[in-house]
Parts: sequence; C-alpha cells; structure tokens
Amino acid sequence: MTSLFLAWQSPVQMRRWYPIGRLEADPAACHYCFWYTQGAQLAAQEAGWRPLEAFPYLGWRYEADELFPLFRNRVLSPTREEYAEYLKLLDLRPEEADPLTLLALTGGRRQTDNLEVFPKLEAGADRSFRCRFFLRGWRRTTQAAQARLAELGADEPLRVAVRRDGPAMEPAVELRIEESPGRPRDAHVVGWAPRYVAEVLAPAAGGAAGAQARLVRRNPPGAPTHQRFLIELTGQWPEGHDPMTGEEFNSIRDWAV
Repeated sequence: MTSLFLAWQSPVQMRRWYPIGRLEADPAACHYCFWYTQGAQLAAQEAGWRPLEAFPYLGWRYEADELFPLFRNRVLSPTREEYAEYLKLLDLRPEEADPLTLLALTGGRRQTDNLEVFPKLEAGADRSFRCRFFLRGWRRTTQAAQARLAELGADEPLRVAVRRDGPAMEPAVELRIEESPGRPRDAHVVGWAPRYVAEVLAPAAGGAAGAQARLVRRNPPGAPTHQRFLIELTGQWPEGHDPMTGEEFNSIRDWAV
C-alpha cells in the first residue's frame, strides 16, 4: 500500500500549505481510496478553501479501481515522446516509474492550480528515513551560491539546517554548501526542502542523529527550473517522533486508515 498526501497552498494567509487529503493506493489489487483530512477543514476556516470538483463532499471516502484523474493527469504519460528524457531527469529506470512514484518525486505540480502531492514519510525499525525531492528556491539565492551550486558534483554533501523565519515562524529546512567545515559564515545557502514537508523534517534535522543531504543529479539548464537539482535526504527520527500523524494529517471520519 502506498500513501500520498494532497496539499493546497493558500493564496492568502502568507501562502501557507495545508495537507487537505490522503490517497491510499494498492495498484496490484486495483484499489484506490481518497479522503479529506482535518487539514482541509482548517484550510476552509483560515483561508477560504473549498472542496475540489473531483471530490465534492468532505465526509466521503472515494474509491476506484484505477488512479483518480486528478492524480493521473499530473504525471507525464508513457506514450509521450519525451517520456524517456523525463525519467532521466528524475533519475528513475522505466521499471521504477509507476505513477505513484512519479507523483511522490515531482509533486505533480501544475501551473493551473495550487495543489501538490507528497509522500507519507515512514520511519524504519531503527527510526531511519529517506526521501528525495527537487531543490526549492535556488533561484532566490545569491549569485555566489548559484555559481557554487552549478559546480556541485553528484553525491557531494549538503549541510541541513532548520530555520524559523517569517511572521508565522514556520520551520524551513535549509540546505547549504560549507566551504570550510565548522565555519557557518563560509557556507552558501543554495535552497530549501519543500515547504509542506518542512514541519516533519524539522524535528529530524534537529535531532541528535541529525540529517544528511546529498545531490543525486544535476540536470542540464534546459530542464524545468523546478527540476534542476535532485536531492536525497536521510536521517533518523528522534525518539518518540511519529511523522505525519498530527491533526492536519488525520482523516475527518474515523473509518480512514
């Protein structure tokens, strides 16, 4: 079973992200379920969010024997001529590239709405976790940082830091290149982890075991700007931390998993 969350970004309220729904998928059994989370209710109260046309009723559990169009239409079809190049940008082999994996990695971002998809992060028996994402905000960094990022080699490490900035003081996971280990002033901030997972990554990045990031793939300048730098983040959740189980991630009805 694969679990993905659907997030919505408010055009107001400091453009906050809300997890509004959850997709549970078992492709082998041709079984797909979607339901809204309590984050949808919070988004409605705080930012005027309204139920999606594809899923008009908040309290319903939607089921299907194939992936819902709202999700399916957010990944490139294998029949497209550019599909092989698309997989190369994502560092995926064809046998790895099912729609759920593509959604988890790309976020299913579209210019026509404020929705994104992200995976439910799971910790192993040793509380270790691993996730991949494309670097955010790198074009807003300094020219020196962008020049250094352009030279970054595959598997080169990045330092992970957690900051709380802005009026809402929400956590942001910042990625840096340190030219001189142990000297933060010599570090270049080169971008950020996705906002909608920052809250769950923040405790891990600040834990005793810390977190480590590395560049998996640097795509050529012709690639979409939001898919230029593929990052892998690994670490261990602190003892007692259970990611993505807060109220916003919980279902509205108690029948949901």
